[in-house]
Amino acid sequence: MITPEEFPYIKSLYVNDCYAYKDFNIELHDYEPFSHLILTGKNGSGKSTILLSLNYYLSGWRTGENRWYNASSLSEYFDILQREIDMNFNSFGRTDRYVNLSNELFKYKRILPSTALHAENFWQKNKQLIVYSYFKAKRKGDALPVEAPSKETEFTNKFNSLDSTEFFISKFKQYLVNRKVEQAFSQIESQIQQVHNVQLFFDSLKDTLNKIFGGELKEIEFDRSTYEFFFESYR
Repeated sequence: MITPEEFPYIKSLYVNDCYAYKDFNIELHDYEPFSHLILTGKNGSGKSTILLSLNYYLSGWRTGENRWYNASSLSEYFDILQREIDMNFNSFGRTDRYVNLSNELFKYKRILPSTALHAENFWQKNKQLIVYSYFKAKRKGDALPVEAPSKETEFTNKFNSLDSTEFFISKFKQYLVNRKVEQAFSQIESQIQQVHNVQLFFDSLKDTLNKIFGGELKEIEFDRSTYEFFFESYR
């Protein structure tokens, strides 16, 4: 059985040319077995782009067409890939396969600093030891419009369901409206502690959004006539 010390971790990343980012290292400091290398940054700062490029590199090693296994260096790999591109274009024209092969050649030339690097048979040597997955970032979430407050059970019954993530994304605005209505009724009924608890929730939400947007959010405003929320910024 493999020991934690023998497990092949990613200990550093070198970014050669990743769109807006060039020529720097991301190091895993104070390395210990089962450590994690975590990229953090503001929205749009390029975290997903770097991880996508890393996936291109790693997934290329385990390509089912075995180009890596037949090449001793990246320059030889590029030659193999270019011959496939030329052969495909001469035989069939600009097909989807031709485009895919061309994109693969472009992505490697862009992210790798030197074509003289030795191409390790990484997956071939370690395929019994490696656990590798790449999960593409999902950036779009559509919050459904709100027409009226809903029952609390609409949310509590969904906590353990398989589609809970999609449900809470679509119903996020509904949940916020429910909290505002709860706060208003608690105020009418002089339930001061509950009013305070709801306010703490919205203060926490504002703090979280400020971490995402770099401290630009001044206030979250609620329009009770339309059940809409608006962000007021410091700008």
